[in-house]
Amino acid sequence: MSARILIIDDEESVCEIFKFNLEREGYRVDCAYSAEEALALDINDYDLFIVDIMMGELSGYDLVKIMRSRMATAAKPVIFCSALDDDNEKVMGLNIGADDYITKPFAIAEVKSRIQAVLRRSAATTL
Repeated sequence: MSARILIIDDEESVCEIFKFNLEREGYRVDCAYSAEEALALDINDYDLFIVDIMMGELSGYDLVKIMRSRMATAAKPVIFCSALDDDNEKVMGLNIGADDYITKPFAIAEVKSRIQAVLRRSAATTL
């Protein structure tokens, strides 16, 4: 069965780029255009989250902190994807609980490889 991925980004074009390319790889992909919209979904059913940091009321950092505080999503893999490319931002994102951090603009081939690596590591820890 293919992994189910939720893209959380307030830029619709970024979501569509991810969705188009990841569905071509066989992933099942949904999009949420804010952290609040993501939290309104049944996020327990997703295998991976790709999260932008700079969004509306709740930032991506806030969203991941909430996810890490909930038992059902505490161990779910998260990749931040953000235009914030400062080393301090990357370190903060990883310390908050992200499994990886990708900066925008991104190369979709690299994103696909990073997703595969994170899912592989995640599967290995659940065995």
